[in-house]
Amino acid sequence: MANRNQEDKRDRGYERFISSLNNAPKSHVLKYIHHIDPEVRRQAINTLALSRGPDVVNVLVAATGDPIWSVRLTAVLALKYFEGMVESVTLIHVMQNDSNSVVRHGSVEALKARYDDEVVFSLFKVAGSVNEETWVKCEAVKAISLLQGKDYTKMLCMLTVTGCVDVRMAALSAIACRNDEADFTIRYLLSAIEDPDIVVSSMAHEILQKKAPHVNFFQIGSGVLKAGHRL
Repeated sequence: MANRNQEDKRDRGYERFISSLNNAPKSHVLKYIHHIDPEVRRQAINTLALSRGPDVVNVLVAATGDPIWSVRLTAVLALKYFEGMVESVTLIHVMQNDSNSVVRHGSVEALKARYDDEVVFSLFKVAGSVNEETWVKCEAVKAISLLQGKDYTKMLCMLTVTGCVDVRMAALSAIACRNDEADFTIRYLLSAIEDPDIVVSSMAHEILQKKAPHVNFFQIGSGVLKAGHRL
């Protein structure tokens, strides 16, 4: 019983210590950024991130290389709020190279606030990657879908006919929400109708009916439907 009470006291003391970092001066918090306990490091990162100061950017960037994935994730998500103070290439590097899919997913989330050409192209590469995990690829599709414009619609169209089933479905869902009836969109939808996966094919069929109800679906541009396909 005495041992249990001692453990409870230590736990409460630990929790108070972690909580105390929330209101501690920045100079004090910086001392704990390399603490042996990863939870202490995570709390230090969160506290430093609240300052939004340029003087903590290098500390957060360095933390994206922490040996513990949860600490790296905390640093990545914190950098989301430092647009203009940290280069996108830092988050792109994490997205493409981190060993943990949760951290890579977090970097995609963080990059949603940064829509320069390099970021969008990197998101497109991740979405179409053969080696990336599905949920990370779908998050990349979602990030691209937030952008408006023909170039981004074309990227989504290309993803409807490449990659895994979930990515093709995510891309089709994004296209369904866009006000775009361009010929290239119709051509890709025609190709998607012939997808070997029945769910993807049905989705493309339904979207095509809504976007181009009066089009001659047997031939449009370079897209040709087989005789058995009737809308």
